[in-house]
Amino acid sequence: MVLHLMHSVVDRCASTVRQGGGLERSPALSPNSGVVENIGGPLPFETLYGAEAAPVRRSSVTHG
Repeated sequence: MVLHLMHSVVDRCASTVRQGGGLERSPALSPNSGVVENIGGPLPFETLYGAEAAPVRRSSVTHG
């Protein structure tokens, strides 16, 4: 089971991967707090971002 959560009010993103009744992976991040939770090893697609091969860039869009 994969659960993905995004909360735009507090700019937080989290996901959870469960398999066979156990927790496999659970990262949670926010631009202000950084990595809030980092349980389990990175999934294959995460290694690109961790190695900065595909860096995440801040948006130039302003809200308000």
